Amino acid sequence: MFLLPFLVKANPKTDTLTFYNGEFIRCEIKSLAMGKISAKTVNMSTVSIKLEKVAYIESPIIFEIIFSNHSRIFGKLSKGSKPGTATINYNNLEMSVDLMTIVALNPIRQNFFKRITGNFDLGFSFVKGTNNLQFNYDLKLNYRIRQSKHQITANSIISDNDASRTVKQEAGYGYTRFLRKDNFANFAIMWQENTELGIQNRILLLASYGISPIRNNFNVLAVSAGFVSNTEQSQTDTLNTNLEANLRIGYDLFSFSSPDIIISTYVSPFLSLTEKGRFRFDSNFQIKWEIFNDFYFKTTYYYNADTNPPTSTASTFDYGLTIGISYTF
Repeated sequence: MFLLPFLVKANPKTDTLTFYNGEFIRCEIKSLAMGKISAKTVNMSTVSIKLEKVAYIESPIIFEIIFSNHSRIFGKLSKGSKPGTATINYNNLEMSVDLMTIVALNPIRQNFFKRITGNFDLGFSFVKGTNNLQFNYDLKLNYRIRQSKHQITANSIISDNDASRTVKQEAGYGYTRFLRKDNFANFAIMWQENTELGIQNRILLLASYGISPIRNNFNVLAVSAGFVSNTEQSQTDTLNTNLEANLRIGYDLFSFSSPDIIISTYVSPFLSLTEKGRFRFDSNFQIKWEIFNDFYFKTTYYYNADTNPPTSTASTFDYGLTIGISYTF
């Protein structure tokens, strides 16, 4: 009983979502993304609610509010003058907006842990005929403040059988600075290993500038370009560093059917500026089907190519398909 006041204080449900039929829920809005509001209710369960079903949003906390015209403000949401609208209070001003023009809400919280979001994916398979065991995981942690985001990533795909063992894995840290009109700057450091491409260790230092020309409640397109310092250790222990120009195009599509489907893909070519004739290419295609709140069934196909891998006997391309369960928090 002594813990109850503390829990109520630590997790106040001060936000209100009112639906077009007049019903409402008290909750804590965690985010709005992909046309869905993620909210923690009084009984501590997390629900996903389609924005199109919400008539009013009321909250005393400050949100980063991103609109379909790529503008961004920081303010509080209160009940609009009519269903489907909201009044935003910011910088001692008020403005009325259509809810469907809002494509993202990110709470600006004081609590360190409340600013952390991410996902964890896990999968494995075993084929008795070839005695092949495959294990894969993918972890992303995001820490968001007003104008920037910190991200830690780690993933691994390990395939093992009587004849061989292949490993593809990476880990790293990224920093994104959000600029005006959906422009952004990225900085990252990554470590990679890919035995199929002859890479024992690879350290990437990346700096890029990008823009999201399309961003709404149904799809997002992001394009960035920059430079990469690529230091590689081959399987024969030779060490090489080269400078690359990089382009990355990412696209996300959201389909709110039953079940909800999220499709994410990116392509990323690397052109070496110091190693004549070398060209690398990374791509990834992913589909996630929602099983129930925050849990998804996930399928990913990846393809990597390198015209001049660091180990001369290695393959010039690598591809694979993984299946697993994804949890979003």
